Amino acid sequence: VLDAVRVAGDSLATGSAEHVLVVSGDAHPSNDPDRARAAGFPYATMGAAMLLHRDPRDGTGFGRVCSSPVTDTAPLVEGYADGSRMGTGGRGTITVRRAPRTDAVLADLAAATVRACAEAQHTDPRTALLIASQPHPGFPAEVAARLGLPADAAATATGVDGDPHTSALTLAYHQAETAGRIGERPVVFVAAGAGPACSCAVYRPAAPTPR
Repeated sequence: VLDAVRVAGDSLATGSAEHVLVVSGDAHPSNDPDRARAAGFPYATMGAAMLLHRDPRDGTGFGRVCSSPVTDTAPLVEGYADGSRMGTGGRGTITVRRAPRTDAVLADLAAATVRACAEAQHTDPRTALLIASQPHPGFPAEVAARLGLPADAAATATGVDGDPHTSALTLAYHQAETAGRIGERPVVFVAAGAGPACSCAVYRPAAPTPR
């Protein structure tokens, strides 16, 4: 989603578009929720969308999207077709292996990326709401802890069956806004995944327009 926000920002800045709709979604390839659960498929079946437009007011909206360099040569997560176990269902089966250090590496990388992004955009993470993806369930709290923030300083999507994956940031923002957790304070979006790689962006909500 943050990569799409980066591309959207370029389109809006040049005037080639007045609005950009960023759409995300995930589902088991079979489109069968029962089969997905039986197979241990980790991602929630869901979609989300955010509508972006150019705001003429300075200091509002998304700042520059920051991305971390890929520093590890060995992938943290690998998926492959296991020929020795394919059997009759081999065409529909992928074996996935996660390195034991995956969770810690992603949390460390995300915290470092947030620090760099926040500093570059003159934002104090202590005054912001951290909205994080869910590469593993404890990820948001782990990133907050590495930044010296309490666990409740981070928000993520709730109430879904599985990892909302590409829709995590959009849904988490919607839920936080609905719950009144945002107001006028900055929001720091951070998403990390197997690469390892991470992207971060600071978003500053516009002040309500007086009626």
